[in-house]
Amino acid sequence: MSYVLGHDEHGHPITAAVGCSGTIQTSNSGHEGEDNIRAVFNASYSDPGAGTLPPLTASDEVVLEEGDVSP
Repeated sequence: MSYVLGHDEHGHPITAAVGCSGTIQTSNSGHEGEDNIRAVFNASYSDPGAGTLPPLTASDEVVLEEGDVSP
C-alpha cells in the first residue's frame, strides 16, 4: 500500500507499508492551505502461484478529494 499526496497534475510519494496490515501516516507535505489537494492510496498484491499456475497480481487505487471526509 502506498500513499501519494496528489497536488494539481502531479503527486508526491509520501509513505508505503508492506504486508497484509499496517498503518499509513498521511501528510500535506508542505502544501498546507493549498487548493486541489487529494490523497491517493494504491494497493497491490501478488500471490506466488502454485504448481503449474502462474502468480497472480492485482492492484487498485482510491483517490480522496478535498471534502470527501469530514474531520
